[in-house]
Amino acid sequence: MIPNEEERRKRILQKMIFAIGQTKFTSYVARRTLYYCSDANRKCDGIKASDGHYVNGYAIGNGTWFNDKEGNIKTPTADHDFGYTKAQLDSMGKEDKRKIKCPFCGINANSVYANTLMNSCIIRNLNCFVTCRIYFSKETGI
Repeated sequence: MIPNEEERRKRILQKMIFAIGQTKFTSYVARRTLYYCSDANRKCDGIKASDGHYVNGYAIGNGTWFNDKEGNIKTPTADHDFGYTKAQLDSMGKEDKRKIKCPFCGINANSVYANTLMNSCIIRNLNCFVTCRIYFSKETGI
C-alpha cells in the first residue's frame, strides 16, 4: 500500500484505470469525472475569477500525470462503414440511405446519429479492444 494519498491516486489513475468511451461525449464526461477536466494534461493557467476559483480549470496533478489529453480514457475514432464515400451518400435519397447499414453496429446511413461529431461506431471500437489492451500493456507495463 502506498501511504501518501496523492501518490496512491496517481498510481491508480495512471496504472489501473483504463476505458474506451462509447462516444466522444461519454469520453469527455468520464475524463471530467476522473481527472477533474476533459483534458487529462491541462495545466493551470493561473487566471482566477473574483471568487478565487480558477477560470479555465486544470487536470488532477496540474496536468502532469498524463502525456496526452485523453489520459487512459480513449476517445472512439472508428467511423461507421457504409461502403460508400461521403459524396456518394450525399447524392442518395433518404430511402436509399435507409437500406444501407453499418455492418458493425447496424445503424442506417440516413440516421441523424450516423454522421454527428459526437457519435462513432461503438461495436467497431470494441473490436479494437484487444489492440488497445496491448497498447496499454506496452505503455504502462501492466
